[in-house]
Amino acid sequence: FRTDGKIYMIPCEIQLPVIQGKEKYVAPATDLKGIADMMEAMRKDNPGKSLLRIYSERGIMRMFSMISSPSWKTEEGALDREAVKEFLIQCKRIYDAELEGIPEEYVESYNEINKKISSFYGGTRESSDYFRVADCISYLMGDEAVILGTIYYPHSVSEQFSVNKVEGHEDDVIKPLDGMNKNVFIPKTLVGINASSANTDRAKEMIRVLLGAENQKELFYGLSVNQEALEKSFEVNEEFISEEGIFSVIGTSTGDGREYTFNIYVMEPEQMDILKGWIEAAETPYIEDTVIEEAVYTEGAEYFQGRESLEEAVNAIEQSIAIYMSE
Repeated sequence: FRTDGKIYMIPCEIQLPVIQGKEKYVAPATDLKGIADMMEAMRKDNPGKSLLRIYSERGIMRMFSMISSPSWKTEEGALDREAVKEFLIQCKRIYDAELEGIPEEYVESYNEINKKISSFYGGTRESSDYFRVADCISYLMGDEAVILGTIYYPHSVSEQFSVNKVEGHEDDVIKPLDGMNKNVFIPKTLVGINASSANTDRAKEMIRVLLGAENQKELFYGLSVNQEALEKSFEVNEEFISEEGIFSVIGTSTGDGREYTFNIYVMEPEQMDILKGWIEAAETPYIEDTVIEEAVYTEGAEYFQGRESLEEAVNAIEQSIAIYMSE
C-alpha cells in the first residue's frame, strides 16, 4: 500500500487465497498455468466427477481473477493485453477441464442455485465474497477434488489445518494460492485519514482503536493485521478443548441423504508460524475492479464458447473500458 514511500490507507483485516489437496496435484500448481495443468491431471484421474464445483465461465474467471487481475494493468495504467490473453487462455483450460464429462444435472443444479440466490438477495452467488471461500467439507465429502479459495477468519484457518487429521488426508498439503500474481492478499475495511479534515486527531484515535489488539482479536471477515491480536484471535477456552485437541465440530447433510461430521482442532504452534509466514510474505493486494473484471468476464465467456476469437475478445474488452481507463 505504499505510494512514493507513503501510506495513504491500510486494511484492518485481510483474507488469503490458499490451495489444499493431494501433493501430486497441488505441488505443480505454482501459477495460473500450473493450476490449469493440475485441473487437466485431476480430470484424467476423476472422470465424470466434479473438480471445483464451478460450472460457469464467469464463476471460473471470478475465482481466479483475485490472483491474476493485479497484472492486468501496465505501470502506465493501460490494459495489459498480453496479461489478459494469458488469463483467458488458462481459465478456458480450467473451465474445459471442469466441464469435461460432467453430468448435465450438475450444471443445471448449479445454475438453479445461482438463480434462487439472485432472486432472494439481488445478486448471484458468484458475485459474493462467500463464493471464493475455501470449502473443506465439500472436499472431504468427495464433492471437490481440491480445496481452493480464501481463508478469511480464525475458525476457517483452523478448519484448513484440521484436514490433515482426517483419515486418508494425513499427507495433504496446503499452501498459498498463486496465479499470475504471487503472495496475494485481499484487504478488507480500508481506512485512512483525510489530511484536510478538521478532526484529524479524532481520526487518528479511531484508527488506533480499529488497529488495536482489543478490537483486532474479534474480527470475522478477515485475519488481523495486528500480530498480537492475530495470536489472541486463535485462543480457545480450555474447557471447550477435548483431550485430543478438538474444540469444535461441524456437521452437515445433503439432499441425497449423505451426512458428514468434521472435527476442528486447536492450532498448533508450528501451524501458527506457517500462517504468520504467509501473512509476512503477502505483498500483492487484490482490490476488486468491477469495471475491468466485468468486461473480462463478459467477453471471456464469448471466447470460452467459441463465439469470439481470443484477439476479438481482448479487443472488445479494451474497447468497453476505454473511457474508464482514460479517466
